[in-house]
Amino acid sequence: MNGIIALIVIGLGLLFLCVGGIWSIVVAFQRSIVWGLCYLFVPFASLVFLFVAWAEVRRAFLIQIAGCALVFVPFFLPNQGGLDLQKRLTDYAASEFAIGKKPTPPPSPNTTVFADLAARERELIARKAALDPKDTVGAQELTKEILRYNADLKVVSETQKKLQEQQAAMAAAAPKP
Repeated sequence: MNGIIALIVIGLGLLFLCVGGIWSIVVAFQRSIVWGLCYLFVPFASLVFLFVAWAEVRRAFLIQIAGCALVFVPFFLPNQGGLDLQKRLTDYAASEFAIGKKPTPPPSPNTTVFADLAARERELIARKAALDPKDTVGAQELTKEILRYNADLKVVSETQKKLQEQQAAMAAAAPKP
């Protein structure tokens, strides 16, 4: 519910920004076509126009400032219906840019995965030995199981190889005492 309120406030802020921006463009074109075109296409002409025509464009500018506030304030409210951007940014910075932390090596392959694969292999071998040569449906099902086993074995083997390569790279990159 609180997140919805924050999104409504942000949407209202965006609406204020659009209304103030369009109002400023209209004021520039009301002053002259040249000011309007410069406002749209010349960099910083809108800033110059703001100073030159402050009396005319003041309310539109203040509406845009209010829109900016409405857009950005919910991001910095700590758990008061806001999106708590400040906490997320500090958490991200702490995790990504931690100084003095040694890189942790990737986890070693789980031995239970290999034990499970070995048990599956024994089961498949036993099923093959017990298979009736005339049972074509059973042979097809066993073939599918063997293909799944081989695919799983390939994935585990490739993962183990990548982990070994990463560990070797980390060992090579580690500073020598």
